Amino acid sequence: AGFGPAAADAILDNAAFGIRWRATRSSGTSPLYVYIDDIEVDLYAYVNRATGCTGACLGPDPPEIIAIADNDPCVQNGIKVYFHGSMGSTSYDLYQDGSPAVTDYASGSLYNPGDASVHSYKVRGKYLTYFTNSPEAAFTDATNPVGAPVITGVTDNNPNLQDGIHVNYTAGANAASHDLYRDAVLAAADYASGDLYNPGDSSIHAYEVHGKLGGCSTSSAGGPWNFADAAGGAPPPEAAPGTSPSNAQTWPDKNTTAWPAVGGATTYTLYRGAPGGLPSLLNSGADSCTIYTGPGTSATDASDPPTGTGLYWYIVTAGNAAGEGPAGNATAGARIVNSTGPCTN
Repeated sequence: AGFGPAAADAILDNAAFGIRWRATRSSGTSPLYVYIDDIEVDLYAYVNRATGCTGACLGPDPPEIIAIADNDPCVQNGIKVYFHGSMGSTSYDLYQDGSPAVTDYASGSLYNPGDASVHSYKVRGKYLTYFTNSPEAAFTDATNPVGAPVITGVTDNNPNLQDGIHVNYTAGANAASHDLYRDAVLAAADYASGDLYNPGDSSIHAYEVHGKLGGCSTSSAGGPWNFADAAGGAPPPEAAPGTSPSNAQTWPDKNTTAWPAVGGATTYTLYRGAPGGLPSLLNSGADSCTIYTGPGTSATDASDPPTGTGLYWYIVTAGNAAGEGPAGNATAGARIVNSTGPCTN
């Protein structure tokens, strides 16, 4: 009896509490007790009614965001919002840009906004139908900040000696330093463009440059650059002689031909000819056109075979700074490839 606004004000702010009512009557010489236990009183509603407030006037204390952390600063894969809970709140929701993002959000849980844009976050403390919001905090779920370096060329320090190469590249955006990789393994940390690097042999290796910033890195655009540190002044040997399946020219599909790497080779040339040009492979007459020249060990030719004969023949040669290697031998002698230039059809 007598419980009113003044009594409510005396109770701890934002407290939900229980009261116990006890009714008694005498029965004989012993009293009889009847209990109605743990009646929950909605103090917020009581005080709001007592003060004549019709809106959300009284609610839990506001929670406080203490930190927002990026789950991985190199990948856009989520953030973690840490907050202090508030007196009177029984659960919390996470809001992004004013809209609900996660219901019943626990401090430090992973939330993925799905992009790397700046968003405004707040935490809402709830009790029954009442709520109070934390101040908002802006944050970005960062993606990889490092741009891809671009290898612009690889040169032999001395084409007549196996004494190292120079890998030249354009730096990746935001990169603080770069590493040189050979065959997907770290070869030289903090490698500067054009520095001398000695692979220790004359085999073809695949080189990449990785741009770094903190714990983030990005490999060079365009994939690995294949190169060999030549051992001397002689051209490489015949490419794809076909003496065994392991050194033969192959066709992975109807438009693509491939060949094994040749030691000492830094470039390859693929020629295409028609049956009528075969006799000229034994003399200085034009016999072919050029499909491909470069460091790779495969090339594509999607042109239709010529009418009449309905076929083409192909020869690949290997080269380096000392020149082009041999094209192999025919029954009547060494082949001499005489291209008219790039193939036009």
